Amino acid sequence: MEKAAHYLVAARATIATGEALDTVCFHSQQAAEQTLKALLAIKDVQYPWRHDMGELLELLRIHYPNLEMPTEELLKLSPYAVEARYDGIWTPDIEEARNALALAEQMHALILPLTNKGGA
Repeated sequence: MEKAAHYLVAARATIATGEALDTVCFHSQQAAEQTLKALLAIKDVQYPWRHDMGELLELLRIHYPNLEMPTEELLKLSPYAVEARYDGIWTPDIEEARNALALAEQMHALILPLTNKGGA
């Protein structure tokens, strides 16, 4: 969760500039990904070392069947892990960056209490 919090700090600082919106999306995706991985780590679940939100969500469904998450929105973050790293592939607008950051913050707020209690 600490790493996820660091990505959120970076995303918030960057969005405040109104520039480098691809970086905001990248950091937001990473924050959400690290948050989901932290929840899996609590149960000693071996998760993939890839940036596929779909794989993580499948594992979470198995180990946390009652946890409700915005699955469709989280799946939309997956491309930000790769596409944001390369020039000319994709350029987000401010609304897309704000939405990505808001989702990452939402997930962090949802999962942080579960990790502080040692699991659900």
